[in-house]
Amino acid sequence: MIQKTGMPFLPSGVSIVARIPDVERGRQVVVRGDDERQMLVVEGYLGPKASPVLTKEWRFSGPSRAK
Repeated sequence: MIQKTGMPFLPSGVSIVARIPDVERGRQVVVRGDDERQMLVVEGYLGPKASPVLTKEWRFSGPSRAK
């Protein structure tokens, strides 16, 4: 949907990375799963060694997995 508007998905210079911040990149969005809490966690960083400036969490719906 956002591609139809011609707007970029992310601002220029922002990377999407998995699990942990990438020390080779500056501004980045880190996407990871928290299996224990059944959550998707997205954190925004201005630098790889900084604390996140934004954290959003979404709970997965559906039955919990048996352990």
